[in-house]
Amino acid sequence: MASPAAQSSADGLVARVQTILSENRRVILLAAAAATAGGIGYYVYTQRRLNDAGEDLEKGEKDDKKKKKKSKAGKKKKTVDDPDGPLLEEIRKPEEKSEDPSAEDIAAMTHEV
Repeated sequence: MASPAAQSSADGLVARVQTILSENRRVILLAAAAATAGGIGYYVYTQRRLNDAGEDLEKGEKDDKKKKKKSKAGKKKKTVDDPDGPLLEEIRKPEEKSEDPSAEDIAAMTHEV
């Protein structure tokens, strides 16, 4: 048999849960409704995805051929060896060799003014 202390603590726990439920009935019902609506929405979404996948399987090889053609006819990727290079590579112009002016050149420039 259960001891009176264990029975009274269980009764106290049940009483507290009932109190919380009665005080927050509206919030609990709204949360349950939102969870149910979310579950129904998820179920409908997954069923549509499965049906779409099932239709693709029923079409058979025609889709496979189209997919293969699309993958072959896809954009050609540019490589480093291409004349215009890959899209993300910076195109550098040949640098002109510029020599620093010597002290004599600087002195000559100041006298020209």
